[in-house]
Amino acid sequence: MTNSLNLCWELPISPTTISHVTDVVKEDIEKWYTRLLSKHHPVLYLDGMYVELLRDTVEKEVNLCCIRS
Repeated sequence: MTNSLNLCWELPISPTTISHVTDVVKEDIEKWYTRLLSKHHPVLYLDGMYVELLRDTVEKEVNLCCIRS
């Protein structure tokens, strides 16, 4: 995970920091996994595409699409 964060966002995050964050959110994640579910589940589809935009310089920005069922 440390290598992935470094590659994606160039953030120097140590394994100790990742372990600490994991310990902090672990209980919330377990509660979420064991929650009661309703009979109706809305679905949200998300998709994104990077496009080059010309402003002062050419930059890539993501365009997001959201569809609710």
